[in-house]
Amino acid sequence: MDLLLFQIGPVQDFIAQAATPEDLWAGSYLLSMLMKAGLEAAPDATIFPNLRDGRVEKALDGNIPTLPNRFWARVPEGQGRTIAEKVKEAILKKLYAYGEGESVAFQRQLEQFLSVSWAVRPETADKGSDYKSIARQLALRRNMRDFQPWREAKGFERAPKDFLSGMESALENCRGAMNLVKEKLIEERKYEAPIRNAVNDDPYYAVIAFDGDRMGAKLSTLQTEEAHREFSGKLAAFALSVGDLLSEKTNGQSTLVYAGGDDVLAVVPGKKALDCAEALREQFEGIVGLGMTASAGVAVGHCKAPFQDLVKAAQSAEHRAKNVYGRDAVAMTVLKRSGETIEWGFKWKKDRDSQPTAAVELFRKLGADIASKKPSARFPYKLAALLRPYALEKAGVEDMKPIVRLELEHAWKQSVETDMESGRKVDLPKEALSYLDETFDAGKPDDFLNLFLCETFIDRPRGEEN
Repeated sequence: MDLLLFQIGPVQDFIAQAATPEDLWAGSYLLSMLMKAGLEAAPDATIFPNLRDGRVEKALDGNIPTLPNRFWARVPEGQGRTIAEKVKEAILKKLYAYGEGESVAFQRQLEQFLSVSWAVRPETADKGSDYKSIARQLALRRNMRDFQPWREAKGFERAPKDFLSGMESALENCRGAMNLVKEKLIEERKYEAPIRNAVNDDPYYAVIAFDGDRMGAKLSTLQTEEAHREFSGKLAAFALSVGDLLSEKTNGQSTLVYAGGDDVLAVVPGKKALDCAEALREQFEGIVGLGMTASAGVAVGHCKAPFQDLVKAAQSAEHRAKNVYGRDAVAMTVLKRSGETIEWGFKWKKDRDSQPTAAVELFRKLGADIASKKPSARFPYKLAALLRPYALEKAGVEDMKPIVRLELEHAWKQSVETDMESGRKVDLPKEALSYLDETFDAGKPDDFLNLFLCETFIDRPRGEEN
């Protein structure tokens, strides 16, 4: 037997071409729908995703895309290329159906959209080694991209470009063919993002990009086909649980854009963003197990901000969580209407310890204080005013730590040392001092202030917007 690893794209760039939450959903739904068509033409011996649980049939249930953009299968020796071509043909047939009755310009853009890659290699007894080798082989193939010039139909060479992609010519509604297909899908499925129900309560919402850590490394350690199928089944169980989880955490005001194995993209109310990210992490670790962790990127912005910017900021934040904060982490970007951007991040757990980091504990305490309108809710504003002039991101860590602690204590004393109702003394929270040590020890002093700036912006009462 041989092994076939098959993948379609583009994924992130295409999904991110979104002016609305509905656009975001439609991009994911389309890719999942194309993969469903391909998998139905693939052999039954698919290892990943595990199709024995009826996942193809469940893939688009409730308008929730849950299929990944790649599959791995056992195929008869010498037939890998033939089967890959058959899968590609089924996918293209599904895509080109959206061009029936449309203009030549529309059909030509459809024909140039999809990128399809695959790799084939002989099977061995060690499936972990097999996956590592074939994944490397596919990565090499994808790096050798076929760069074809973009060809527009006659008369469209100098037409205005699609306002979301900036590449193909706009055909209708300032959109090219693929983004017009998104509009068709939204109309066909009568889809409306639930997140819109929350806008009147708070016009700030968040995009969450969630992804398992070191997935390729884990797959390379699974030596048997059954182990891979079992792992794939756990990922499927997690993906199918995400919609209900987010709905419960947000009282039905979330939009699950995509949940394919370890990869999740969702839109939630801004004030629920970190609660949802934490719930996803706990659900992922609880269902998948095997010591697996996950990271998340969160972008918070106003409902009138360009939605595409919010999606790209969340995707960028997810990369920051993995590469700057070392995985099992969250990175947040707040896009204020004034144009100011605040970036912040933290790890969920302390090293060699299951206890939450000081960042988690302090963020929760600040949110509770602001929600209950305690006097201490004024403290972060005072602290920000005192620390901003120091430009902590450029300062020497060792030199600044004592100064920041003095300013911290001064801001607390000026703001909330005495409870206005009882008159009793209120001590500086130990979480603030712990977080001060945590950020400076990690060489990220600017995170200390940015936690306060992010939390107060997200949870403050909405009066004047900055």
